[in-house]
Amino acid sequence: MNESKTKKIIFVCTGNTCRSPMAEAVCRSELKRLRVEGVEVSSAGTSASKNGGINPNSAITLAENGLTLENFTSTQLTYELLDSAYAVVCMTEKQRLEIEEKRTLDFFMSGGKRSGWNENIHSFYSLVGYDVPDPYGMDISCYRIVFQKISEGMGTILEKLGVKKTEKAQEVAPAPNESPAPKKRGRPKKQATMDTVKSTPKKRGRPKKKVETKKEE
Repeated sequence: MNESKTKKIIFVCTGNTCRSPMAEAVCRSELKRLRVEGVEVSSAGTSASKNGGINPNSAITLAENGLTLENFTSTQLTYELLDSAYAVVCMTEKQRLEIEEKRTLDFFMSGGKRSGWNENIHSFYSLVGYDVPDPYGMDISCYRIVFQKISEGMGTILEKLGVKKTEKAQEVAPAPNESPAPKKRGRPKKQATMDTVKSTPKKRGRPKKKVETKKEE
């Protein structure tokens, strides 16, 4: 796992054209919203074609949600990328297991010259409890469902990877360049209760005597 100050998160699918590019864009947007710094996000594929582009339906779905990936080209997942990553997040548990198996096998085949440390490899299933299905070859409605599943799980993923503050900490922490409100001095004012509001105020002084009139006989 990369121990540099910048944490690199890599989202992985098969061709790096549909799911992982959308996850890359969603993650960048979420980090920006949370004002999280020191995290670099990218994506790759286990069988990516050289210089491939983002799937048109993925691009349309991102645009519908105000997101974009400019000048995107698909990237093949390599050992160098795995070793440089703070965390690798696969779209499915099957992909995670395949990467771990191949990495471990190559570790032994190389006589320990290649890295065999697998603790930085995760999946949507291992982090949020579900896989993200491949929408390739389907209509755009399937891409919208995939986008929704990615978006719904992103907050939990960032929290479990240790790069997102908890919601409670965010509420307590003051906003940047904002000083806490000064405390008011003196005794706090008593708040009116329903009883005090409804009760009739008491009159001061002695009660007036009633004047009795004699009845005429």
